[in-house]
Amino acid sequence: MKAVSLGGRSGARFVPDGTGAGGRSNKRAVKARLSGLSVKASLRLAFAVVLVGTLVIGVFSLMQIQRLNGSTKSIYEQGHVASRAVEEVRANVLRASRAQKMLLTATTAKERDELGVDVEKALAAINGELAVLDKYTDASDSAGIADQKKFTAAVGAWTGHLRDFVKLVKTQSLDLSQMNWQVGMQDVSLLVETGKLEKQVDELVARRGEAAKATIEKSAFIFKSSFIMIAVMTIALIALAFVVSEAVVRRLTRQLGGEPGYAKEIASHIAAGDLSNRIALAKKDGSSMLYALSEMQTGLAATVGEIAASAEAISSAAGEISMGNLDLSQRTE
Repeated sequence: MKAVSLGGRSGARFVPDGTGAGGRSNKRAVKARLSGLSVKASLRLAFAVVLVGTLVIGVFSLMQIQRLNGSTKSIYEQGHVASRAVEEVRANVLRASRAQKMLLTATTAKERDELGVDVEKALAAINGELAVLDKYTDASDSAGIADQKKFTAAVGAWTGHLRDFVKLVKTQSLDLSQMNWQVGMQDVSLLVETGKLEKQVDELVARRGEAAKATIEKSAFIFKSSFIMIAVMTIALIALAFVVSEAVVRRLTRQLGGEPGYAKEIASHIAAGDLSNRIALAKKDGSSMLYALSEMQTGLAATVGEIAASAEAISSAAGEISMGNLDLSQRTE
């Protein structure tokens, strides 16, 4: 039958062109494999591509957020904690120096003892702040580490001299004129050391400020670069999603030959026995479902026409036989 042959041709046309040319090049092989995917597989692949792109953007965003969090933490440590520790060292150095000067004018042994306690408290606070500075010193900053060690050594020497001075003053008479000449010499020496410590504190404050500024600039760069990269990746993902969706739509359109509703309407007319409708096909369409429906309608119309012609011929032959029988009957009578 003609309809059977049409079904064989349309089935063959549903095989995408070029699937046998996969050995010519990698590009053609990939194209052939993609063309050979089913509609379900194509949709799953499109969804997977979009999902992978979204995951990449999400992971990249989390990594950049983690970097920004690290920079923010560094800003807090360098710009607040460490700088505050340096200022506390400065304040306690001045506190100890003030107690040192007041020792010379103390009028009672109790006052000297209280001033000695103030000196020890200031020195203990300085040691605590130095521990904080050591903790928050950047391990990659060799110059900063060297300055920190230099400052710690200077504070250690100054602390030892200040304690020696306190001990020496406590052994002296309360009358300033009767004190040993070494008291005056150590007092002047401590004042010079205190001035040097203040200069070193100023240098540490400046270095901490520069480190905090550099960290802020780094954070700004991370933010700007992350924003640009995420924007570019998002645009690329949107473009990729558009390309993939367009490819899937074209593939479905090529296989269907038109809108699914139109194909359903044609099939309903054929099922109802209406074979007179003209099916609109795209140019060079020789493999779509609409083309197969058109071929089926043409085949069914031809088959129905052949059956009608055969029925008419049978009816004519039956009439002739009936007339012959009637004529023979009349002759016999």
